[in-house]
Amino acid sequence: MDIPTKKKSPAPKKARSKPQSIDECLKDHPAKLQALAQDLRRLVKKHVPEATESVNSWGIPTFSLVGSFAFFLIAKAHLSLGFALGRSLKDPHHLLEGTGKNLRHVKIRTPADLSKPGLAELIIDAARLDRETPPEMRRSRM
Repeated sequence: MDIPTKKKSPAPKKARSKPQSIDECLKDHPAKLQALAQDLRRLVKKHVPEATESVNSWGIPTFSLVGSFAFFLIAKAHLSLGFALGRSLKDPHHLLEGTGKNLRHVKIRTPADLSKPGLAELIIDAARLDRETPPEMRRSRM
């Protein structure tokens, strides 16, 4: 008769602390994506110099004016530049992807993607929309 043995429970995973800066968010990613993210940050600051950078409560690098107008996520081989009110943006070059209620994103795979016609305009338009959207309308649009 086999005597049941008590299985060892796995060691508890260490809770990851939220990164405090965008640089901290980038440090564990491949150098190619880190460089691409730095180029993206420069592009946003070039077109919206008054934007502030932060890491939101979910650990996502975010660009803000009145509220958050853009963010980026780091995937295996690309960045996704997201826009909280993306559905309301003018996109004549059809760069935006996504089907959610409001969020839309653009995939950035190479430095050349940062020069695509229409990308700078999306960033500028997202900042404009952020400035013009009353606070009480933000929750209902997200």
